[in-house]
Amino acid sequence: MNRIRIQTEDIIRKLTVNKKRYVDSMEAVLSEWKKLNDIYQEEYRNYSKKVYEQKLTDDDKEPCPPPKPIDREKDYNFYIEYLGTDLNKNQELEERDYRKLILDQWDWMTSHINNLQWYSMNAISSEEISSDSITGYTTGSGSLVAKAYRAYNDVLNI
Repeated sequence: MNRIRIQTEDIIRKLTVNKKRYVDSMEAVLSEWKKLNDIYQEEYRNYSKKVYEQKLTDDDKEPCPPPKPIDREKDYNFYIEYLGTDLNKNQELEERDYRKLILDQWDWMTSHINNLQWYSMNAISSEEISSDSITGYTTGSGSLVAKAYRAYNDVLNI
């Protein structure tokens, strides 16, 4: 297997940039998750009340919770810290390590991008929440999550 020789500080710099993009996207996703989870909690309380009172109809469906994203920031932190303590000025990376550390193609990245896509399509504007007139999910093309999703075009296009 071929190995690629790269300066350690270049790897750390790239990891730091990729980590920032990831952290920003996770903050946006978690913000949307909290909004949708609050709605889910309310819908579930109403559903449970109907079950308890035996007033459930055929039209009443048990609500599903929004998928909670998993935070993978620790993966970036580990490699940044590990490489920062390495005394070698250069690293030899195999293809799989190059894909993770430089190209940001972690094993879990597809799942993260799918979460970004799902939350960008189901983003709820703050106006809908504050007015209590929620009419359903909107396509949140201008949302922070949609912007975070678009920031991963380089990963998607490889």
